[in-house]
Amino acid sequence: MERVLSECARVLRRGRLCTIVVGTNSNQLSKILDVSPDEVPGIEDVVTELGSQHGLRLVRKMSRQITGMANTMRNEFIVLLQRE
Repeated sequence: MERVLSECARVLRRGRLCTIVVGTNSNQLSKILDVSPDEVPGIEDVVTELGSQHGLRLVRKMSRQITGMANTMRNEFIVLLQRE
Protein backbone atom coordinates (compact mmCIF):
# COMPACT_ATOMS: atom_id res chain seq x y z
CA MET A 1 0.00 0.00 0.00
CA GLU A 2 2.90 2.34 0.65
CA ARG A 3 4.03 2.07 -2.97
CA VAL A 4 0.49 2.69 -4.21
CA LEU A 5 0.02 5.78 -2.04
CA SER A 6 3.47 7.08 -2.93
CA GLU A 7 2.58 6.86 -6.61
CA CYS A 8 -0.84 8.46 -6.04
CA ALA A 9 0.82 11.39 -4.27
CA ARG A 10 3.34 11.70 -7.09
CA VAL A 11 0.83 11.87 -9.96
CA LEU A 12 -1.99 13.81 -8.30
CA ARG A 13 -2.16 17.56 -8.73
CA ARG A 14 -2.62 19.67 -5.61
CA GLY A 15 -6.20 19.59 -4.36
CA ARG A 16 -7.13 16.47 -6.33
CA LEU A 17 -8.59 13.37 -4.71
CA CYS A 18 -7.59 9.75 -4.52
CA THR A 19 -10.20 7.16 -3.58
CA ILE A 20 -9.18 3.82 -2.06
CA VAL A 21 -11.64 1.01 -1.25
CA VAL A 22 -10.40 -1.55 1.27
CA GLY A 23 -11.76 -4.27 3.50
CA THR A 24 -10.20 -5.86 6.54
CA ASN A 25 -10.60 -9.49 7.49
CA SER A 26 -9.94 -9.18 11.23
CA ASN A 27 -10.44 -12.89 11.91
CA GLN A 28 -7.74 -14.07 9.50
CA LEU A 29 -5.36 -11.20 10.31
CA SER A 30 -5.68 -11.88 14.04
CA LYS A 31 -4.45 -15.44 13.46
CA ILE A 32 -1.50 -14.23 11.39
CA LEU A 33 -0.58 -11.50 13.89
CA ASP A 34 -1.37 -13.74 16.88
CA VAL A 35 -3.64 -11.15 18.54
CA SER A 36 -7.36 -10.97 19.21
CA PRO A 37 -9.57 -9.73 16.34
CA ASP A 38 -10.31 -6.57 18.33
CA GLU A 39 -6.60 -5.68 18.36
CA VAL A 40 -6.12 -5.91 14.58
CA PRO A 41 -5.42 -2.45 13.13
CA GLY A 42 -7.98 -1.43 10.54
CA ILE A 43 -6.51 -1.26 7.05
CA GLU A 44 -8.42 2.00 6.53
CA ASP A 45 -6.42 3.55 9.38
CA VAL A 46 -3.17 2.18 7.96
CA VAL A 47 -4.04 3.68 4.54
CA THR A 48 -4.83 7.04 6.14
CA GLU A 49 -1.54 7.06 8.07
CA LEU A 50 0.54 6.03 5.05
CA GLY A 51 -1.22 8.64 2.95
CA SER A 52 -0.38 11.40 5.42
CA GLN A 53 3.28 10.39 5.23
CA HIS A 54 3.12 11.12 1.48
CA GLY A 55 1.24 14.43 1.67
CA LEU A 56 -2.26 13.02 1.26
CA ARG A 57 -4.80 14.40 3.73
CA LEU A 58 -7.88 12.45 4.81
CA VAL A 59 -10.99 14.16 3.47
CA ARG A 60 -13.55 11.52 4.37
CA LYS A 61 -13.80 7.90 5.43
CA MET A 62 -17.00 5.96 4.81
CA SER A 63 -17.96 2.49 5.95
CA ARG A 64 -20.35 0.14 4.23
CA GLN A 65 -21.48 -3.23 5.47
CA ILE A 66 -20.69 -6.16 3.21
CA THR A 67 -23.46 -8.68 2.77
CA GLY A 68 -22.87 -12.26 1.71
CA MET A 69 -19.36 -12.47 3.17
CA ALA A 70 -20.25 -11.74 6.78
CA ASN A 71 -18.18 -14.63 8.07
CA THR A 72 -14.96 -13.11 6.69
CA MET A 73 -15.31 -9.40 5.91
CA ARG A 74 -17.98 -7.41 7.63
CA ASN A 75 -17.22 -3.90 6.32
CA GLU A 76 -15.51 -2.20 3.46
CA PHE A 77 -14.12 1.28 3.75
CA ILE A 78 -13.99 4.05 1.18
CA VAL A 79 -11.13 6.41 2.00
CA LEU A 80 -10.90 9.78 0.23
CA LEU A 81 -7.46 11.36 0.34
CA GLN A 82 -6.51 14.77 -1.04
CA ARG A 83 -3.09 15.92 -2.13
CA GLU A 84 -2.04 18.93 -0.08
